Amino acid sequence: MRNLIGVCFLISSLFVSNVHAQEIYKTETIVGIGATLEKLADGSVQIIGLIPNSPAEHSGLVKGDLIMEVKSLPNSPVVDVRSLPLADVVALIRGPVGVPVEISFVRGNSEPAVLSIIRAVIEVDDGE
Repeated sequence: MRNLIGVCFLISSLFVSNVHAQEIYKTETIVGIGATLEKLADGSVQIIGLIPNSPAEHSGLVKGDLIMEVKSLPNSPVVDVRSLPLADVVALIRGPVGVPVEISFVRGNSEPAVLSIIRAVIEVDDGE
């Protein structure tokens, strides 16, 4: 019985490891600006990474910028994102290809600035 349990554990471990490896090394296509975000304890949404050659990088956003407001579509209202869950902020920033999203952000101690960034198809390869 002990050997059977050991074999089941080994098979289970191999299966979990294989699934985990597949999750790590995947490519995803998204439509957005190419920024990685993090929700901070005070509710702020911070840019923690930029995909090279992405609309976010070309717009002038940099790691550390704090996103305050998002206007998802030309006829939509401006939304203060500090009270929203991160998934909702991401949903506001992602959208149709070629359609601009307006992002109000703060860099350091500067006054808020607004950028209009055209969304694009972005390939995210988690394995590289």
